[in-house]
This record gives sequence, structure tokens and C-alpha cells, in this order.
Amino acid sequence: MKLEAPIVLIYAFKNRDLTRVKRTLDSLVLQSNQNFRVEFVNYGSSTELTKELELLIGDYSFVKYNYLAYQNQPWNKSRALNYIIKKIEEPFFFISDIDIIFHPKFINLLHDMKDKDKMHFYKVGYLSEKETLLQKSFEDYQVEFYSKVDAKGMTLFPTETVRKNRGFDEFYHFWGAEDADIHFRLSGKGCESVFYEEETLLLHQWHTSYRKTESKELTKNLQIKGIVQINHQHLFFNQQDGVTINYKQWGEVSANAVLEELDNVTVNQVILNRKVNIDHFIYGILPNVTNTVITVKFTRDSYEKSLKYKVKKILGKKVPEYYTLKEVNDLVLLHLISFYRDCPYSYKITADLEAIELRLKL
Repeated sequence: MKLEAPIVLIYAFKNRDLTRVKRTLDSLVLQSNQNFRVEFVNYGSSTELTKELELLIGDYSFVKYNYLAYQNQPWNKSRALNYIIKKIEEPFFFISDIDIIFHPKFINLLHDMKDKDKMHFYKVGYLSEKETLLQKSFEDYQVEFYSKVDAKGMTLFPTETVRKNRGFDEFYHFWGAEDADIHFRLSGKGCESVFYEEETLLLHQWHTSYRKTESKELTKNLQIKGIVQINHQHLFFNQQDGVTINYKQWGEVSANAVLEELDNVTVNQVILNRKVNIDHFIYGILPNVTNTVITVKFTRDSYEKSLKYKVKKILGKKVPEYYTLKEVNDLVLLHLISFYRDCPYSYKITADLEAIELRLKL
């Protein structure tokens, strides 16, 4: 008799604490139905954390580990997921957050609910910060609040249907909307979106929300001001325009060796933060170069800090206009993820927050 194909659980991960990784994988060890396997994608975590993560994952025989060397690019969950979706052979997969604790019967439920014409997504119980720190059996946790029908992250998908629609839209970077987007697009192709809320079989470990980590100043952690709103506007556009298929490239990744080599290329051009310089680089240089590696360091013009500049500005005399380095970051990084996300690139903010280094292979 032919064995039933396992369900693939896909985790996408970057620079999260390993306590929650251990907790989610430990809850899978306890599953009453062990007919599953895990595809774990490390999307370029720091070198130190990657070493610790690989040691931890080695303790779980059901995990297949994947490393993508996007250490110096922003988080792109859609690309990490697509990379796996494009190559798995199993007919169904489940998208899991690294924060999820599974009830022991959850895998069994997934097998019972498999349907090539439906996407099933599941109610999640969110734990408080205090409750997350405790070690309890699943039933003993006290839930602070529950997800509603608009939260579609934890979904069981039919693989072939997702592939026909070319996976997740890889425009979505950082946080927000990629899950709602794929539900909308697949629903438009006749794959029904079904919310399972009869019981709570998934718990979510507490963490600080992405919005609360946003900073108005430049930080070492890559960010773009207002990216959540931009993501949701992109979702709104897709819905208004009736987009059902992801027409852009999907599931393709740059070779680790190419990205790692690019990280170490010497920067040979400095661009000061005058508005005219930055605007010309984005709109005058980038669109007109091919078959080369662009290396640029964006830094503050020393003249902007000078007494002469400040006096002339106070007196209303003509002086250069400047972007702050935070504004440079937002402009350049948004341009990269919009138009050059499929090219190998390395984007670093220096430790002293005084410069931004870009290496882009065109």
C-alpha cells in the first residue's frame, strides 16, 4: 500500500532568538502524527547565530536545513518561502512562524483537512510576554487574545495551486501583507480560503511587534520608514486591479558564493548626501549601467557640519540641500527592493552609523 505523503512545514528565519526555535520544534516532537517534515530556511542570520542555530537543528531528524546568504539584505519572507515551494515534491505544505507552539494533534488535523481546492488557515492564541517565559503543557497556557479571520499567516496550502500562481509576491519586504495577498490571488483562481476556528491548536510566543521597532533615526538594523503602509498599499492595488498571478520572478535566489564574495568587494566611490547627488545616483546612474558591479559609500558632506554652511543658511544664501542619512537609506533601499531585488547586492550600515555601503551586481 502506498504511503501517504508527508506534509511539509516551512519555517523562514532570520536573527531571532533560539529559545523560540527550540520550543516550536519540541512541540513537533510531541505530535501524535509524525507524517510530516520541516524545511527550515535561514535567510542570512548573523554568523554567530547561524552556528548556534545549526547545532540546535541538528538535534531534530525531521528538519531539512537551508541557508541563504542574505545577511546584508532586508528580510524577505516571500522569497524564503518561494525558494522551498518551488522545489518540494509533496502535494501540501503549511507555513509556520518560528513563534508557533503546536498542539500534539495539529499535524493529524492538517492531514484530515487536505484539499487541493482549499487553503485552510487557523486560529492562533497569542501569549503574553510573561506567559511566553513559562514552560507548560499546551493546554495549561493562558491565552491573552486570539487571531481573527484577517490573520492568514498559518495556512495549509495545496502545492500545485500555489506554483501555478507563481508563489508569494516578492515585493513584500520586512513585514506585512504577503499572506493576505496570496489568499486573495488564489481565491481569485477558485481556491477557497477557509478559516478554522473550532478550536485553538496553535499558540504564538510573544515578541515585540515590527511596528514598535521602527526608528526615525538610522540604525544598524535595516529598515524603511513606512514600509508596512507601502506593503498594504501594494496589497490594496493588487486587489483593486484583480491581480491573480504573481508575474514577477519567484523562487530564484542568488548563489551563496556570489553574495559572500560581493560582501567583501572594496568600495571605490563615495557619494555625499547632497540631494542632487543622491537623486542623480538613483535616477541617472542606476538605470543606465549593466554588466558591472557598482560599489558606493553614502556619507555626510563635511560642509554640512561647517560653521560657514550654517551661517549662510541662516542668512538665506544659496547652499546645497541635503538628505539625512536616514532619508538616503529609505530612498536607496526602497529603490533596491522595488527594482533590483533579483540582482545580487550587499547593503550595510556602518557600525558608527556614519555611512551606508552598497555593492550591487548588475
